[in-house]
Amino acid sequence: MKNKKSRLALGLGIVGISGALALSLVIKKELAERKAEKIKATLRQFFDQLGEIAVLYVNETESDTQVTRGGVVMTDGRVYQFSYEKGQIAYEEEKV
Repeated sequence: MKNKKSRLALGLGIVGISGALALSLVIKKELAERKAEKIKATLRQFFDQLGEIAVLYVNETESDTQVTRGGVVMTDGRVYQFSYEKGQIAYEEEKV
């Protein structure tokens, strides 16, 4: 009988740990999405000073957890490439 109880307790423990890990992954993903949205809002506010934005995009293949890279296309046809790191925005206009 003790053997069955210890196996049950072990099984419940494993289920509990698995649930906690899954929850932590969901929370981590949600925090990353919120951070990305704040960065996009900051970028929109910054580039709005240069004119009306047609498209703002983030290049996921060049970005990482420290630096966000992407571009902005303005309604007048100007195109800017940017990098955002720790609140600092560096940008360059593309010459066609």
